[in-house]
Amino acid sequence: MLIPKPMHAQEETTPMPSPKPGLTLTPMPKLEKPKLDNMRDEASEETRSAEALDRDVLVVEPGTAHGRVRVPPSKSVAHRLIVAASLATGRSYVRGVDLSDDIRATLACSQALGAQIDIVEGSGSGAGNRDHRCDVTIEGVGAGVRDSALLSSSRLALPFARHRVLECGESGSTLRFFIPIALLSPLPTEFRGAASLFARPLGVYEELCARQGLVWQRREHSLTVQGSLKPGNIQVAADVSSQFISGLLFALPFLESDSVLTLAGSVESRSYIDLTRQVLSFSGVQSRWEDSTHVSIPGAQHAQSVDEYVPGDFSQAAVFFAMNLLGSDIDIQGLPEHTRQGDAAFADLAHMLTEPDPIIDLSQTPDLGPVLFVLAAMTNGAQFVGVRRLRVKESDRVSTMLQELSACGVQATESQDAVTIVAGIHPPSRTLCAHHDHRVAMALALVLTKFGGRLRGFRCVKKSYPGFWQDIAELGIRLHVQPR
Repeated sequence: MLIPKPMHAQEETTPMPSPKPGLTLTPMPKLEKPKLDNMRDEASEETRSAEALDRDVLVVEPGTAHGRVRVPPSKSVAHRLIVAASLATGRSYVRGVDLSDDIRATLACSQALGAQIDIVEGSGSGAGNRDHRCDVTIEGVGAGVRDSALLSSSRLALPFARHRVLECGESGSTLRFFIPIALLSPLPTEFRGAASLFARPLGVYEELCARQGLVWQRREHSLTVQGSLKPGNIQVAADVSSQFISGLLFALPFLESDSVLTLAGSVESRSYIDLTRQVLSFSGVQSRWEDSTHVSIPGAQHAQSVDEYVPGDFSQAAVFFAMNLLGSDIDIQGLPEHTRQGDAAFADLAHMLTEPDPIIDLSQTPDLGPVLFVLAAMTNGAQFVGVRRLRVKESDRVSTMLQELSACGVQATESQDAVTIVAGIHPPSRTLCAHHDHRVAMALALVLTKFGGRLRGFRCVKKSYPGFWQDIAELGIRLHVQPR
């Protein structure tokens, strides 16, 4: 497997043209036509409603994958680099970005808070099978960019507006990262998005706003916050999502005084907290662990511009590693040699499935759960613990995966925080369903490439990996779309 340079290494890239003044969020670049039989052209797809597209079925023939795949850039790293660059002073470059729906949401929210963004389509630093990645220039909102006299508590120059609207789509990272940033200004901010997004846990921030006397108005499709976040000793639950801690790490350095985050409960996905700290350190923003549950954050910091390349995504690579374990021969490229991505643990967790009666803890790597569930059914079975957070993702990933695997004869038992999957699986007895969850769809690709079958709702992968099915096709798996 070819290994690119580590994340902070200098990449040899084509110099980016100077951005045009102002913001240019361009449409998603057109891809090469996917090698899917019976795939409709782009124009006909654009004229159909989302509901009609969702009824389409992807038909997959069984096969063994062969060839090369360059995994998409890490969504986790891209989110963080875009946010950090948007908070910095000066012009930053974030290179090799894949414009998934979630990344588009983060770019749009950065724009709404005043960052000037230009996207160079097809610049694709390091692209592999297709050159549809982008390089992004970001002129941040750091102190001195605009008149900071309007702000009461922050060193950032967030734009003056009586009512700001941030569109988050279905991106939990976007929403949770930007809520504390919005509270750097006393002005009202309305977050909008899918009902499924606002059904996900937000209580950590709601409790913080209540303690600090800040406005918190939550509705089915929106959330409005208002008030100025206060520095100091802030206690936050650490066993719900690390994204809450990351959001505060983005905001607290720009308050006038120092802060300490006190993490209550089991600290889950600690590696992603450290990933946020690492990305912020690239722009000169510092924090440090005082002990296992306390993070100190100096105030009155200034973020410097960054020039970074987004490395490959281990969570997206997991399905290809799993396919290799099941007999495929895929050369997986684009992953960094050194990383703080927690999902780089996939190889170790998958190896446990070769042992008798494995017990696998998913509390630190919940996004790997769906692929590991399928792999367990196809190998020796396993007991999974620490699955509670899988229930509050784009779907209840425990229930949805067990529902779909039951259509393949898989026997399983579950409790709130554990799942036991018995080895044994057969071809699906019905059309499988992705449940509007990108990771469920990609995990079910393991079943479909093994046995063949049909999948409804397959397009949800555009949330994080728009080219997934095209990559599967280019690895020799025959697919075609059956419109409804």
